[in-house]
Amino acid sequence: MEGQKIWYYALDGKSMGPASVEEIKPHVEARKITQSTLVWKDGMDNWKPLKETELDFLLSTERRKGSESTDVSVKLRHRGSDSTPRIRRDTRRTTHQPLIGSSIGSTEDHAKHTGNIVGPSIAESPEPRAQSTIGSSLVDVMESVGSSRRRMKSGHMHSSSEIRTQHPIRTRSRARLNLSQDLKMVVVRSSTPGAPPPPPSILSCFFDGRGLIEAITKSAEYEVCLFLPAMCLAIEGTPVWFKNHQQKALKALQQRVEASPRIAQSMLLVLDSKSIKDRHLFVHVEQSLALARDLGFLAWENFPLNEVVDKRSRRKIRKGVEIDLKSNRAFHPFMPNVLMTKLQVEAVFKTNSKPVLISVVPEGRTRKPPVKLIMKQGDDFRQDVACMQVFRLFNHIWRQAKLKHGSTPVRCHEYYTVATGVNLGAIEYCENCTPLAEMHKLTFNDEQIEKLVATGAGSYIAAYVLGVRDRHAENIMLRADGVMFHIDFGRAFGDAVLLDASSFAITKGFRDSIGHDRYKYFAETCIKCFKELRQPHILPLLFDLVPMMFSALHHKDKVQNFLERTLMLKKDEETALARMRKKIESAPDSYRTYFKNTMHKLAQASKGAQ
Repeated sequence: MEGQKIWYYALDGKSMGPASVEEIKPHVEARKITQSTLVWKDGMDNWKPLKETELDFLLSTERRKGSESTDVSVKLRHRGSDSTPRIRRDTRRTTHQPLIGSSIGSTEDHAKHTGNIVGPSIAESPEPRAQSTIGSSLVDVMESVGSSRRRMKSGHMHSSSEIRTQHPIRTRSRARLNLSQDLKMVVVRSSTPGAPPPPPSILSCFFDGRGLIEAITKSAEYEVCLFLPAMCLAIEGTPVWFKNHQQKALKALQQRVEASPRIAQSMLLVLDSKSIKDRHLFVHVEQSLALARDLGFLAWENFPLNEVVDKRSRRKIRKGVEIDLKSNRAFHPFMPNVLMTKLQVEAVFKTNSKPVLISVVPEGRTRKPPVKLIMKQGDDFRQDVACMQVFRLFNHIWRQAKLKHGSTPVRCHEYYTVATGVNLGAIEYCENCTPLAEMHKLTFNDEQIEKLVATGAGSYIAAYVLGVRDRHAENIMLRADGVMFHIDFGRAFGDAVLLDASSFAITKGFRDSIGHDRYKYFAETCIKCFKELRQPHILPLLFDLVPMMFSALHHKDKVQNFLERTLMLKKDEETALARMRKKIESAPDSYRTYFKNTMHKLAQASKGAQ
């Protein structure tokens, strides 16, 4: 039995497997799988914690003890000799919004592999169903969600229902509790017999028609933090004739904010960065932030990371400076399970905006080191955030279509970025990266070139469809493993600079480095990505979700008209694909791209000389 691949397990919000016992054992030893990790195999009615299955023999006594000290997320108390655990709760603030899936894990895989952020795998994903408006999605979900909510019996936690819950505590004496002690409820259900129930995702809620309210109430805490700007804009953009559903969505969001200081911090950043247009609409949600303050969070007037690039403190910020955050409790903007205790300045870049590279010292031990970040002032980060949200949407579409180059899934690499204030933001620092301009200095093996073609095609098509401009060769980066990605999304939807590259800014150096034969495969992969975005069942969702994600910056008509032009919807498919193929094949020889990169090199050389 040990050699048979029959087990599935939940890791970082995703259903993994099937795997054998021997394949699971290294994950247990590496502490990626703990006694509370949810597992399933054919014949089990439901997902169960590993410790309650026949796999418990993998847990050593020492590991069990360690897991109990780090994984427990509820405060239990015993009355007299009764050994039954009871939950301490504040019934005035109790909410019963279930989250389907597994507890929040590490987020590094999300930054590296987009498959972990959108939930179910391709084979498990339901067939997409087009929605004409965000409001219509709300109607669908209100019909389906009402009867599906589960409620717990007050005071006890029943192992038979696989419920793990935690309620907020308002007393000051509890302000220094572990981060796991905010409200969290995990309900595990099975879906179709003979297959593990896939974890939920916000994007899949929209794609299969379940809609906004279910996305808010049932998505994992990490995903809510990641997609919170888009969800707030979706609430804001609900048609007036669905006012009742808008209020229910606001109520659901308010309950999530009350339940989690992490979501409360993300909500405060959305408000402070003006990522929504009508702040008054969220007045009750804003009032619910008081609960997080009672727990000792959000006590700062300005987000602590913003102080690093503030003009008043800029002279004090230099390499080696350490900033203590123990008096200003704040979570890592990309990793909401990490509480920051100290910031270490690693570099101050010599550009006009003086961005600062920061490493974070977390509270307690973490399984992986927190993501380094760059704090920057002067750019409107709301557009960068919106571009990353749309990139995740495109990846979801391509993953459902099973697009691959060789054995590598096609995707546009996305990275973390969060607007932390007006013209203030944090960006994930990607190490070991080289600009496209220096690609000739690198050597790639066949596997890396395959990854380069797959990610390059996704990135170029995504940037082209959104009209991302100012694409010089230092705004396109290459990772050591072959992943290509774009940075700096300050100009989109055709907002070009005076001297700009072609709309498909592929350089001749890129074509020469991978070879003309492989470039043909690159062009064909681009065509497949482009074709998938034009599919009839995809277009209604694109024309709803993309304008919604940019609604704080661009008018809906502008975005929809631009998508219509770039996707060439007025042309038949054969003509559109032929024009796109011609554009890609001729792109490396574009004089506009060559002139743009030459002028950028001269400008950089001039700054270096000064």
